[in-house]
Amino acid sequence: MKKIAIIKSGFIDCYLIYMQKLCSLNGILLDVFNNDNKNYTKLFNDYDYIITDNNFLPFCINIFHSHTIIEKVKNYSLLPYKIIFFLGHLKQIMYSKRYFPTMPKTIVVSDRLKQDMVQNYNIPESSIIVAYAGFDKNKNNDLKKIQKYNYNNPFIVGMDARGFVNKGGYIFLKAIKVLIKNYPKIKIKAYIIYPSYKTNLFVKFFIRILGLNSYVTFFKWQNDMNIFYDKINCLVCASHLEGFGRVVTEAMYAKVPVIIGSNVGAACIIKDGINGFVFDYYQKRIYNLAQKIKEVYDKYNDLNELVENAYKISKSFTWENFAKTIIESLYNK
Repeated sequence: MKKIAIIKSGFIDCYLIYMQKLCSLNGILLDVFNNDNKNYTKLFNDYDYIITDNNFLPFCINIFHSHTIIEKVKNYSLLPYKIIFFLGHLKQIMYSKRYFPTMPKTIVVSDRLKQDMVQNYNIPESSIIVAYAGFDKNKNNDLKKIQKYNYNNPFIVGMDARGFVNKGGYIFLKAIKVLIKNYPKIKIKAYIIYPSYKTNLFVKFFIRILGLNSYVTFFKWQNDMNIFYDKINCLVCASHLEGFGRVVTEAMYAKVPVIIGSNVGAACIIKDGINGFVFDYYQKRIYNLAQKIKEVYDKYNDLNELVENAYKISKSFTWENFAKTIIESLYNK
């Protein structure tokens, strides 16, 4: 009999119910274990596969939602910080490089993460499964339409910047500054989800230096992101390192135009000008982002088809499909 063990960790609660349903339909025994530091090596011979999410056990199938530590080190611009971060994580890096190539399978949430795993941990491409992350859909948006923009009103650009530096918060603010300087007729406003704003004195200082106090509004943690999406005209994802970026597919489902950096994992599902907008992150990123925002602003009342294209694609990003990809890849290939 086919048998799978799941160790509860990471995002597993998001898709566990679908794994259970699919295993039941396909005659697969699925056992679930709590992540309680038990010696899971004892399970190795009892199951075809042991799956864990962000737990990094060498004998398991591990599911990765974020970039490797080595990739993070490569992308830090300041050499002193790069060295400190590398030395602080050296033990984990050595562990990963030694054991991760021996894992029976590796699951990642984007093609960009697959490339990362191959290059930095020498994991064979043939053992990597790409399963795009899902998100929860609490309402049907089939009948929702993108609202016509009145050019006499503020044009509101949103960002989810929990983790301000990595989420591209400073890049976003600089792009807003470029727009204000080069296109003063645009009544640009930035809405940013960043719960730590009140305690981050540097962010406050940075905004004051750029003269953006009247242009930027910060929001606390949003229990219902749909409320936030309904407030904005478009969403920006300018993350420094982003394994996938579920906020992108969420916004697409909410029928909000998205602007995404070419380095973000979800960029693989965006066709520029067809179902979203992609700016070149690697060359002149601040200018490129500003120009993309300007492009969306200029075309906004003609984006119905683009928004509908994005919505149709976003509907396929479910946790059920995520679970289905995993099960089919394990037993049908």
